[in-house]
Amino acid sequence: MNTQTPWLKDHYKKYVIILTLIFFGGMYTFCASGMETPIGAYTAYTLNAAISIQYIVNYMRLGRSGQVLYSINAAWLKMIGTAMNTAFMVIHFQGNSYLFFVGVVIFVFDIWYAIVMTRDRMTGKAPSPKQFAAAHGLAVK
Repeated sequence: MNTQTPWLKDHYKKYVIILTLIFFGGMYTFCASGMETPIGAYTAYTLNAAISIQYIVNYMRLGRSGQVLYSINAAWLKMIGTAMNTAFMVIHFQGNSYLFFVGVVIFVFDIWYAIVMTRDRMTGKAPSPKQFAAAHGLAVK
C-alpha cells in the first residue's frame, strides 16, 4: 500500500512553512501563557489540533472514495463542539493566548475538513455510504 500523499509531495515546501509558522506561533503563545490549566486544557487542545490536522492529511491520502469511512455529521459536530468549548475557555481563562490560538487553528482545520467533505459528498465526487456498500457487495439496511 502506498502511504505517500501526492498532494503533500507536490506542496511539501509550502506545507512545511505553514506548519512551522503554526508551530512557532503556538510555542510562543504557550510559553507566554504559563503552565498547564487545572483541567488539562493545553494538553487537550494540543491533541485536538493534531487530530484535526490528521483529518486533512487522511482526506488527501485516502482520496474521495475513502471518505465514506468518515461521518459528515461527526465532522460538523466536532467543529461546533470545539468552537463552543473554545468560547468557554476564552471566557473562563481570559488573557490565555495559547488556548485562543490553538482553538482558532483547530477551528480552521475542522471547518476546512467539514466543508470539503460535505461539498464532495453533495456534488457526487465522493460516494455516499449506501453507494459504497452497494459497490462493494455489502448489506445495507
